[in-house]
Parts: sequence; structure tokens; C-alpha cells
Amino acid sequence: MIRPGMALHRPLLALAASLALVGAPMHARAEAPASAATSAGDAPLRAELVIEADLGEDASTVLVDRIRVRGEALLRQREVLPARGDGDPKIRIRVEALGDAIGYRCHFGAYDRDGVIAGSDGVSLCKLCTEAELVDHVEAAIDRVVPQLPVRGGVDVPPPRVEPAAPRRSAPLTSVGKAGLGVLVAGVAIGIAGAIVISRPTKVKDTELALERTSYRTPGIAVLSVGLAALLVGGALLVVDRVRARRRGGATALRGPASGFLPIARVR
Repeated sequence: MIRPGMALHRPLLALAASLALVGAPMHARAEAPASAATSAGDAPLRAELVIEADLGEDASTVLVDRIRVRGEALLRQREVLPARGDGDPKIRIRVEALGDAIGYRCHFGAYDRDGVIAGSDGVSLCKLCTEAELVDHVEAAIDRVVPQLPVRGGVDVPPPRVEPAAPRRSAPLTSVGKAGLGVLVAGVAIGIAGAIVISRPTKVKDTELALERTSYRTPGIAVLSVGLAALLVGGALLVVDRVRARRRGGATALRGPASGFLPIARVR
């Protein structure tokens, strides 16, 4: 026996099932364009638009400006960025008047360093058309060339900025270096004093027995020798101090793969 309520519930259940089946494909169709746009954004296109016209000087200038404005607006709409250099392709458009009839001839194509890109070039005729219709005609030709532009792989990232290296400062003098500098200065002073003593003239003294000569050459050479020895010692101390400072700097720059310094044997 069929109850009265069951006749009402069955149509409602069938309607709910049909709505669920219809809703699933609509949701899938709505997500498909979004994923396609995301994948297309990872490889930006770049191109330079070149417009040429042979219609007389005045007419060509005005018409080229109108075509360029419409063409650049179309490229922005198609997400084609301006070219950065000679490596990016060029979209070339050339418009010329028909000699034997009223109308225009349009040459179009995409070009790279190797020449025309295969499948992008062509010639179209716009007979008995006004300049406004010609602009629409050229815009359609540009739109035909855009899908033939080569796609560059990867995301367009600006080149990294290279910062100039900071000048390296020398390590300060240690006690050994300061001592060597002091001995070096003292050696210079002693050497100057020895040179002054050597340059003094020989002193002659007349006595009753004979002439006495006093020469300052020997003591001057002795003083100069002491000064030269001090110069050598001070220079050696400075060299030792700078070598140790360089080794300390190299030990600071070398670090292990995880943490800490690499073990370096020190020479004392």
C-alpha cells in the first residue's frame, strides 16, 4: 500500500538529485578559466609594435598614430608587455594604398632575430573601406599575429642588483706591531745621528810633540750601524704582526657547513 505522503516526497527527492548533478559541472567549468589564466601568467609575452604606412606624408602620420593607439591597447588587453631589447620579437604592420582601386593593402607578421616567425605573416585587402574601417582591419590583423608570438619560459624577473663590495679594513696593530713601530722610529733617529757624526770634519790639534788628529768617522759608523740594526728589528716585528693579523682574518672568514669555525693551526 502506498501512503499519501510518499507521493509528495518522491518528486522532491528527484528534484534535489537533479540540482546536485547540474551544480557539479557548472562549478568545474567556473574554475577552469581561472587555472588557465594562472598558468598563462607564468610566461609573459613581450613584443614591439612597428607601424609603417605609405599613404602620403600627412595621411600616413595621422593614420599611423591611430593604428598605434589601437594596437597598443589590444596588446595590453592580450597581456603582451612592451619589448625590453633586440631579443624580443617585433610585430610589423605595413599599410599601403591600392594603386588600381579604392582601398588598402595590409602586410602583417611577427619577426625575431632570425627573420619572420613561421605562420605569423600574411597579406590582407581592405577594399572600399574608410580610415576607421582600416583601423579595425589592422587591429584584427594584429590580433591574428599575437598567438604566434614565442612564449618565454619562466617568470619575468628583473636582473639582480649587484652591490659594490665594501673596502676591507686592516686589523689594528697589536703589542708586537706597536713595539716594532717604536723600534723602527728609534732606528731612523739613531741612523740620522750617526750620519751627522760621520759628516763632522776631522779635528786637528797642534801640540809640542806632534799634531793630534781627531776623526769622528769611526764613532759615526758605530752609531749608524746601531740605527740600521734597529731598522731591521722594527721592520721584522711589523712583518710578523701583519702576517698574524692576516691569518686571524682568514680564520674568521672560514666557517664550517653547520656552525663554528674550521680548526686552523696557529703558528707562534
